[in-house]
Amino acid sequence: MNYVRILSVAAIGAIALMAFAASSASATTLKSGGVTITEIEASLTGSAKLTETGGTVLDTCTVGGISGKTNADTAIELKGVDVVSWGAKGAGCTQTTDTLNNGTFGITWIAGTNSGTVKSYGAEVTVEVGGIFSCVYGTSATGTTLGTLVGSEVGNATLSINVSVQFKSGPPFCPQSTVWMAEYKVTKPATLTVVE
Repeated sequence: MNYVRILSVAAIGAIALMAFAASSASATTLKSGGVTITEIEASLTGSAKLTETGGTVLDTCTVGGISGKTNADTAIELKGVDVVSWGAKGAGCTQTTDTLNNGTFGITWIAGTNSGTVKSYGAEVTVEVGGIFSCVYGTSATGTTLGTLVGSEVGNATLSINVSVQFKSGPPFCPQSTVWMAEYKVTKPATLTVVE
């Protein structure tokens, strides 16, 4: 077999492999009671914390929520717009915390489960540190994995977040490396499944 024939066979094999990989990508759909949905609302349970990677807690919030609407009924990665809200300083958060840019979100079904990986694109939040100066943290424009949305057919779905967030801007005293940890309960719809 000459080299041209070997290269031709290899090229055909590579094209077939790429076509198989493309066709095997699974779609993501959110459902409630068997009906496809495009809007969700979730509220903070327990507390959300922004912590330096060394362990010092910069901000704790016990009030907050997320609401979002997808751009499609079904997609490999469901994308959409979301709104992230926080409690006021002294009334839900230990520091002044404000969303500057909600960015967008994405949910991708995890094969064989009732769960999806949740990403955030281009979100920015400003946090008062030490009651003195504001620091802006956020997610990457190319996508930062926040955590996992776990569906439930009998109760509320949950979103668990545990992620390093990027320092975006602020004075040099701002911690450069921080972790956002939070747990949200999906309140609308009352039940939510993440399916293919």
